[in-house]
Amino acid sequence: MMEGLKRRKSISEMLGVIILLALVVVAGAFVYTVFFGRANTLANSPSIEIESASIQGGVLTITFKNTGTTALSGITVSIYSPGSSSAAASGSISGTLSPGATGSGTITFTETPGTTYTVVVQATPLSGGSVSASTQVIGE
Repeated sequence: MMEGLKRRKSISEMLGVIILLALVVVAGAFVYTVFFGRANTLANSPSIEIESASIQGGVLTITFKNTGTTALSGITVSIYSPGSSSAAASGSISGTLSPGATGSGTITFTETPGTTYTVVVQATPLSGGSVSASTQVIGE
């Protein structure tokens, strides 16, 4: 009866353990790369938000906040008339805006009361690139 059974060849237990350990190390390296790559992206997330903007008597008064996690510099504020791709007026705010900090400024321009203007705030994160926010403001 035993003559009909053939002995199967397989890898040794030691080789199986080595292969299993290699797979665990590769999977761990993959998880590490994905997790820390994502954490670094989240840690340097630039963002800016317009808190308030109003136009009265040809003066735009604007307040904005750095809602990201990295400092911003090179902040510019531009005002666009309806249907125009070129700014009716613009100004820049010097210095650096730290995460969570608020900035403000005023820009004087020739306005038409009752007109809806688009106001755009643009900034450069210290890590490079740019971020922006926009809102619609009706001149009074």
